[in-house]
Amino acid sequence: IDEPYKSHEEFKDEIFCFMYTEGYVEVEYEEGDDGKIDRTIPSTLTTVDIGYNNGPFNKCALLNDVTFNGERTDIPANLFNDCSGLKNITLPDTIKSIGNSAFNNCINLTAIDIPSSVTTIEGAAFKNCTSLEKVTLNEGLTTLKAECFENTKISSITIPSTLTTVRSEERRVGKECEGM
Repeated sequence: IDEPYKSHEEFKDEIFCFMYTEGYVEVEYEEGDDGKIDRTIPSTLTTVDIGYNNGPFNKCALLNDVTFNGERTDIPANLFNDCSGLKNITLPDTIKSIGNSAFNNCINLTAIDIPSSVTTIEGAAFKNCTSLEKVTLNEGLTTLKAECFENTKISSITIPSTLTTVRSEERRVGKECEGM
C-alpha cells in the first residue's frame, strides 16, 4: 500500500482501518446491506503495534463482524477496544490467549464462544460489553483475570473443570454482571 503513515486519530473513523506491522497490511472488508463493515484478519498479520487503549481498531464504530484467519495464537490487548458496532466474533481454535481489554466496551456483542484452545482470558477482556449475555467457556481454559466479564448481562455460566486460577486483584471476575 503506497500510502503515508496515518496516526491513530487520523484513521480511527475511516471505513478502512490499517494495522502497522513492518509496513502496512490491508484488512479485507465487505460492506453489508446495513452499511456495517465485516473484517477478516489476514493470516500474514503476526505483530500488532498497540499502545495503551489505542488498538488499531479502537473506536471503529462501523466494524460489525470479525473473523480471524490463519494461525493466530493470541488476541492482543486493546485490539477491538470501543468497537461499539461489533456484534460477531469468530475465534479459531489456534487462539491461546485473549489480551487485556481486547473487546472492552464492545457494547453490541451479545455472545462469544471461547474455543477450547484458549487457556487465559486477561483482565477486562470483555469488560463493559453491556449486551453480552451468553459466554461459552470450554474445557482447556485455566486462567481468568480481573474484571474480564465486568458490567455484562451474563446471567449464568458454566465453569470448565480445567479452570485453576481466578485472579481477582480485589475485584470479582464477574463484577456487576447484571443477571448473575
